[in-house]
Amino acid sequence: MKLSAPVGLKLHRYIYIILAIFSFFIPFWANQYILHVATITFIHILLAVSLNFVMGFAGQLTLAHVAVYGFGAYATANFYIVLKFPYIISIFCGAIFASLIGIFLGFLSSRLKQFYFGIATLSFTMLSHWFFVHGGDITRGASGWFIPKPEFGFISSHNGIFYLSLLLAFFVLWFGSNIAAGPFGRRLGALADIENACGNLGIDTKKLKYEVFIISSFIAGLAGGLLMGILGFADPESFHFVNMIVQFLMVILGGLNSIFGGLIGAITLTGLWEWVREFEGLWEIVLGAILLLLMILAPYGLYGFLIKILPQWREPRHAINTLNVNTLIPEKINNIENNKKISESSIIIENVSKNFGGVKALNEINLEIKEGEIHAIIGPNGSGKSTFVDVLSGAVFFDSGTIDIFGKKTNNLKSHEIAKLGVSRTFQNFRISSRLNVLENVLLGSNIRQQHESGAIIRSKKFLNEEKILIEEALAALEFVGMIDFINSKGNELSGGQMRLVELARGIMSKPKIMLLDEPAAGLSLKHVETAAKVIKKLRDELGVTVILVEHVLRLVMDLSDKVTVLNSGKIIASGSPIEVKDMSVVKEAYLGKRKNVI
Repeated sequence: MKLSAPVGLKLHRYIYIILAIFSFFIPFWANQYILHVATITFIHILLAVSLNFVMGFAGQLTLAHVAVYGFGAYATANFYIVLKFPYIISIFCGAIFASLIGIFLGFLSSRLKQFYFGIATLSFTMLSHWFFVHGGDITRGASGWFIPKPEFGFISSHNGIFYLSLLLAFFVLWFGSNIAAGPFGRRLGALADIENACGNLGIDTKKLKYEVFIISSFIAGLAGGLLMGILGFADPESFHFVNMIVQFLMVILGGLNSIFGGLIGAITLTGLWEWVREFEGLWEIVLGAILLLLMILAPYGLYGFLIKILPQWREPRHAINTLNVNTLIPEKINNIENNKKISESSIIIENVSKNFGGVKALNEINLEIKEGEIHAIIGPNGSGKSTFVDVLSGAVFFDSGTIDIFGKKTNNLKSHEIAKLGVSRTFQNFRISSRLNVLENVLLGSNIRQQHESGAIIRSKKFLNEEKILIEEALAALEFVGMIDFINSKGNELSGGQMRLVELARGIMSKPKIMLLDEPAAGLSLKHVETAAKVIKKLRDELGVTVILVEHVLRLVMDLSDKVTVLNSGKIIASGSPIEVKDMSVVKEAYLGKRKNVI
């Protein structure tokens, strides 16, 4: 059976092809002005898609995109004029140089968050503009640099740049749609919404930021090189911060988190920009009023407005139409040997301590957790339970001691490295991406198992077959937790209980050997607590998963657990079977306080 693309991806592709065919014939009937505007539109498409990758998909507030655009342009000019490279080769060399700037921005992004990263990139843009003005022979300064029109042999320079821009814009739209409809797009959705959970999903956020900034900067560099060709002039004012506003408007107007939205935004804004030129002295007011009206009527951009009316047009983050897969395949979930080996230890913890300033969150913890059991960690508030889970999962580094997971020491391994050992977790606060639907959120759990991701670029057979298998497993996991009817719901459309079940399904998708559940019953209704309890039992009994359960609902703990360990003030005060622990006086004192004798 042929594995077809999701409906939204196919519809967008048809539009790209129709626009490309229409655009191909523009030089046959258009005058020079229309040809120029069409070429600028293609350049704007490149800019909108490249900025959307970083800001819309990955959620990184960068104010340096116009500087990257400028470096691509000036680098192209130097390769073309100074080094005498052919124009087409110069464009790609300029784009590679812009990618080096992207590496620097990725470095900043991996160390600075949100507002601080935005301020750093704004400073970089201001410094870059100063360099464009005072760059000497490299930029030819404030007076600008005249660029000879490139020759294309059998066609004119204007037509040659037009067709080159059309080809690159079409390729970027096609390439962007392919990689977005797959694991890369899913990871970017997680990075934007739940970055603090990415490591436990096996996602190396530092590497991901470098990747997205390199891709974005390469595309922006292509746009800069094309601009030099069509204008025949390099002017620092073309890359002033004010032009960053124009790029922002294209992305926001079209719609964040969408390749197709970038196309809509670029075409719409370029058309508006040309139209308001008629209003001499008032064009800024007219354009601003139009855009303000559009933002009021369509706050999520034109793409967001479109998919509200036509949800099937949504740009997917998976590569296969779900109609091409079997929705109920129980055997797909049986991905772990169901042979409990209680005599062997999954985790051995020796003298582990963690301090936060003067507070000992964990104080010389010694514990063995047997393979295939449900081991509960309980204790009053502030006893160190969440810190215990954070240390095991690598979310927090511990200060001393050793942790051994299936024979491998994990001392201060990063969370994405521990996830690859077969350790999955849920969180006390829900970590579900609102940019992904339920199916795509669950598919995030397969990130550590993806082997043919590079095939997403050309939708290779190996990649599509792997994606099909993963979607089948994700559907089976959702059936396992009772959420199969919500696969198309967005993450932020679910109740708290439903989000918790989706988190469990996502954990199952990673084929875990150990599942860390941090207060899975928190905020759930009685109905959802019972559902969660059934799922946790299934994890142990049907999948053979070792479950470490941190929970305040003691009835749930006593019903489910094979063994219970009690923490208080960072120390283990009791450990044993639920019945043994339940009657220990030291446990009662930890929860209720020591009773004083009254005389």
